[in-house]
Amino acid sequence: MKNIANQSQYDQFTKLQSLHTLSAPLVLPNAWDIASALLIEKAGASAVATTSAGMAWSLGYPDGNTVPIQEVIEFSRKLVNILLVPVTIDIEAGYNLKAEKVASLVVQLIEAGVAGINVEDSWNGTLLPIAEHVGRLEAIKSAVKATGSDIFLNARIDTYLLGTEGDVLQATLERIVAFEKAGANGIFIPGLLDLDVLQQVCNTTGLPINVMAGAGSSGVDEFAKSGVRRISTGMGGAQYAYAKTAEAAEFIFKKGSFSVLEGGANYSDMNALFVR
Repeated sequence: MKNIANQSQYDQFTKLQSLHTLSAPLVLPNAWDIASALLIEKAGASAVATTSAGMAWSLGYPDGNTVPIQEVIEFSRKLVNILLVPVTIDIEAGYNLKAEKVASLVVQLIEAGVAGINVEDSWNGTLLPIAEHVGRLEAIKSAVKATGSDIFLNARIDTYLLGTEGDVLQATLERIVAFEKAGANGIFIPGLLDLDVLQQVCNTTGLPINVMAGAGSSGVDEFAKSGVRRISTGMGGAQYAYAKTAEAAEFIFKKGSFSVLEGGANYSDMNALFVR
């Protein structure tokens, strides 16, 4: 039923799925390019997830569904080919509002060996109607099934990022129920960090809940006690790295000194990352 490439991809999918356990959350500092992905893997990651914003910036585009699909596929293929752990790609809203176009992209990502995806329920700052996004998720699941393989579909809900009419928790729970019925494997709710609310959310679904953590948020143990089973950092790592680059450049220009570069990554260690 599956050729060698698909079997390998399917194995990566099942491994990624198995990492979403109740014993400990899957922690995913998000990568934005090949080198950051390799460094995260070397640090001990059991899977590597991308940040769509960081990826877009590294490829020369603004965040917001602007990256050409072929560049997303090629970037994903490079990650899969060089990493030894499952790869999950944040594809924003699928770079297209048409369900069949998003489904086609996901099939191509499966062919590239990708084990998981994030797909958000908003388009450039506006929440999509539930029924419309359910249709997109169902199209993805149908297209994936036709490949004879599978992919971990992490359905992102942007109610806490963008706001919504009425009670935001109820609106979120309504989307969780709908997206679970549509075949989602996990639920990602960026912007929701309240531990008590998270515990309510986790108690209403059997799907693993994913949060986006950062400076000032709770830690891994606190999230775990609330039932969270996946923690990512979004574009935080990329923002940190870019901020440090900007600080170093400004220091050099203002001080005329290069001492700020002390403590950088070792050249040989960096080169060794790419030798597999």
